[in-house]
Amino acid sequence: MDIKNIDMLPHKPGVYKFYDKNHKILYVGKSINLHNRVRSYFSDDLLDRPYVKQMIPLISTVEIEETNNEIESLVLESALIKEHQPKYNSDLKDDKSYSWIYISTKEQFPTVK
Repeated sequence: MDIKNIDMLPHKPGVYKFYDKNHKILYVGKSINLHNRVRSYFSDDLLDRPYVKQMIPLISTVEIEETNNEIESLVLESALIKEHQPKYNSDLKDDKSYSWIYISTKEQFPTVK
């Protein structure tokens, strides 16, 4: 998807990938709401994220993969970062760190975090 069409992204959970003009992956991220998250990268409020500010001009296309929930997004994001090792992802690039999933067992209805 061309970055000019980001308003057409779904309001669903999933993973997004930013590509440069040579179709090399720059960044992989996850979101509960793909539309809102991807749009946030193209706002004027990037002062707290300088690495993002330098990445934005390099983005030519955005690709998304919808998932059923946030947990699936987390697992998919981790796998894609380990596989492609994008330049602008700082975490999860090596095999020494793993994502953790916490399941609460002290509640009547356990939650996953």
